[in-house]
Amino acid sequence: MSTAIVVCFRWGTELGSAEHGSSGQGLKAAVRAAQQAEALGALLCAFASGELAVAFASADHDEAVHFAARAIRHASGELAGGVGCGELSPLFEAGRFVSLSWGEALECAAKLAARARGGEVLLDGELEGAKDGSVSAKHVGEAIELGGRKRAVLSLDVAHPFVRESMTLYEDTFTSSSEADELQRHPTGSMHMADIAREALVRGDTQSLDFALRQLKLTGENPDLAARLAGVLALTRGAKEEGLRILRRAVEQEERDDRRARALLAYAVGLAAAARNEDALLAALQALAVTRAHADKSGENACARFLAQLTRAAGHEEPARVWEEAASRLSRPPPP
Repeated sequence: MSTAIVVCFRWGTELGSAEHGSSGQGLKAAVRAAQQAEALGALLCAFASGELAVAFASADHDEAVHFAARAIRHASGELAGGVGCGELSPLFEAGRFVSLSWGEALECAAKLAARARGGEVLLDGELEGAKDGSVSAKHVGEAIELGGRKRAVLSLDVAHPFVRESMTLYEDTFTSSSEADELQRHPTGSMHMADIAREALVRGDTQSLDFALRQLKLTGENPDLAARLAGVLALTRGAKEEGLRILRRAVEQEERDDRRARALLAYAVGLAAAARNEDALLAALQALAVTRAHADKSGENACARFLAQLTRAAGHEEPARVWEEAASRLSRPPPP
């Protein structure tokens, strides 16, 4: 028995409404979601009339929530979803993607999906993101009871599933002052697209970020900026490995050292978001070395601020304080 996160979907007449009675469309949406789950490394753990559930590893909580939100958005009201966590025991396996199972994670997800309306995802209050406030969700209705213990129920904002308070870390990884000057000289509005992208990241607005990225690709301008945005967009949607591959490739393909430092810092932030803190530390220190070699105070400041947050998140208060002091010194205006 191990811990897992289960995403359960219901469709058709199981939603209890004639408005969503098309079981064929709901089944197609559920099968499509299951195929996407397989690509993310999840396992089909339950299937019944009007219901399907997939299991993610317990460490992939963000990926599971992103997956649930994306599947519900694309289903146009034909699916209802529930996301639960807890123990899960395999009963038998039938292929590399199918591992029929039972346990509190599945029971919780199924209860939540049974309560959800079409187009809605209900979350288990015991999910890590629900407890730390990183998911964009509000408490609704009565708690559910599982194993004699009550669990809070939250309704997920499927359009913007995460509160991106830490997204300001990304702002300084996009453009240095020299890049901003170059963008302002372009008549096709790529500077405006960069502004849209930064604002979208702070809000966790993946739709606006996607729009900005598509516009940059259409113009063909600032390919390095577009590459970094593509990686961050993949990460915000829960595709961690894809996002990291894009960000790493952006580092490898960048020939200009000043821009390479920005690409390295973006990669470091992505690694931290994927809980690869040691790799994130190494990438950030490499970025810092490049900024110092080029006397890039703005970039050095961004690296120091990120290193402060990274070390504090790892529980190292003294190094975090040193990095914060370094960032503070770098942000001060030069003496007259």
